Amino acid sequence: MALLTITPPAEEPIDLNLVKTHVRVDGAEEDALLQGFIAAARASVEAYTRRSLVARVVEFHRDDLPSRIMLPAAPVQSVDAVSIEDGDGVVTGLPEGSWRLLGHLTPAYLVPAAGTYWPSAGSRIEGGVRIRMTVGYGAAQDVPGDLRTALLLYVAHLYQNREGGLPAGDRMPLTVSALLAPHILWS
Repeated sequence: MALLTITPPAEEPIDLNLVKTHVRVDGAEEDALLQGFIAAARASVEAYTRRSLVARVVEFHRDDLPSRIMLPAAPVQSVDAVSIEDGDGVVTGLPEGSWRLLGHLTPAYLVPAAGTYWPSAGSRIEGGVRIRMTVGYGAAQDVPGDLRTALLLYVAHLYQNREGGLPAGDRMPLTVSALLAPHILWS
C-alpha cells in the first residue's frame, strides 16, 4: 500500500541556512551536499514515522472499498478524489461529498458520507480503488518543533558521518529516534 507522490512538497521542513549554522559551515561549497542530506533525512523521517511533514498530494491504491478505510499517512488535510477502475479499464470518480474524512482520528479514516454507501461492486482489478489526498502539516513553519529538531540533528549526523562507516544497527541516532517516537503512526 505504497503512497505515490503526485505533487511533491514545495519546500523542505528545515532550510539550508539553519543547517549550515547548526553544523558550522560557512560558504557555499557544501550547499549541494547539505541539501541532499536535508532531503534524505526528510524522506527517512517520513518513512520511519509514516507522516508527511510538508504538504504534498499523494495517491494510494486499494483493491476494495470496505465501509471504513484507514488512510496510510498522517496528517491528512483533505481527501481530494476517490475513483474506481472497472474491469474494462474505465475510471469513474465518486461524486464529491460522497465520502467523509475522519481526520480527527490518528490514523485518519475515510467513510461514506452520512446516508450514502460505497458502490457495491467496488473494483474488480488489483489496485483499482484510488484515493487522492493532501497530506502533511502544511508549510515548513507548521511542522512541529520536535520533528524539525529531529531533522536538524539527523542532517548533522549524516554530514558528520558521510563516509558511511557506521556500526551495524546504527542507522538513526538515539536522540533522533527518541524525538520521533511520539510521532510514529501505528496501525
